[in-house]
Amino acid sequence: QSRALRGVSFFDYKKMTIFRCQDNCAERGYLYAGLEFGAECYCGHKIQATNVSEAECDMECKGERGSVCGGANRLSVYRLQLAQESARRYGSAVFRGCFRRPDNLSLALPVTAAMLNMSVDKCVDFCTEKEYPLAALAGTACHCGFPTTRFPLHDREDEQLCAQKCSAEEFESCGTPSYFIVYQTQVQDNRCMDRRFLPGKSKQLIALASFPGAG
Repeated sequence: QSRALRGVSFFDYKKMTIFRCQDNCAERGYLYAGLEFGAECYCGHKIQATNVSEAECDMECKGERGSVCGGANRLSVYRLQLAQESARRYGSAVFRGCFRRPDNLSLALPVTAAMLNMSVDKCVDFCTEKEYPLAALAGTACHCGFPTTRFPLHDREDEQLCAQKCSAEEFESCGTPSYFIVYQTQVQDNRCMDRRFLPGKSKQLIALASFPGAG
């Protein structure tokens, strides 16, 4: 039987809660979280099933009395809230979204590596090592760079456009050559933080007046 949510899953037959399932799916960059049998959590980018009566979801969460965590072969599905989406994480990296390939790729994201066994971890680690704050996955290519006017991260696309699975991790999305999955690494963007101080013996200048025509 095919699943309604086909991403990662995990089970906890003692401590499963709705929040724990939602948090687990959000951390991995998914849009939906679903609970079943009171203890099973499933994640996905798309719901691939039809609705049934909510009364069929009648099993209490193993770790949260009074809350419903699906039923027998019935999934309680939650769409992750916008507040969660904006802070979705993958390990130390923050998920930024799906974005169209920039027009001038080599200028927008200047460092690129081909990775046959692509995964989110590999691309994020590569860009972190190269000291770039952005890691963009494009199928089997990993691009690194800074947010700039060439790649401003303003216009997010539908994540289904980036839903191609990673070659090394079937439950992760690695983007395509045309639509990139972007993560923000832990590297700080220090381009505007460099400071230059005048030598210690520099003369201090004082403006005595400023008005039109003062020359």
